[in-house]
Amino acid sequence: MVGPQADVMTNPIIISIETNDRYAINTASRPEQLFTLAGVRSYCLEQIQDKHPKHVSVWLKSNPTITYGKVLNLIKWLNTKGVTKVSLVTEDGTQLE
Repeated sequence: MVGPQADVMTNPIIISIETNDRYAINTASRPEQLFTLAGVRSYCLEQIQDKHPKHVSVWLKSNPTITYGKVLNLIKWLNTKGVTKVSLVTEDGTQLE
């Protein structure tokens, strides 16, 4: 697969929801860094502006102690920005769509 579809599959934005309202972002071009929610949103908006939202893929990981509401709020925000390719990743690395 070549083009934007391949990029969606091979270069997702991986967001880990951490404790203490911190988020880690890990991409192919950027090692894991910690952000606030505002920082995560800003980073995602940059990616959406660089590509069409349908070509942005986000994988979400979270600590088991993180509330479902915090995960859901991030998914809802991504959806309002046009990102529909959001997957959940389990602790063992399994991707759930």
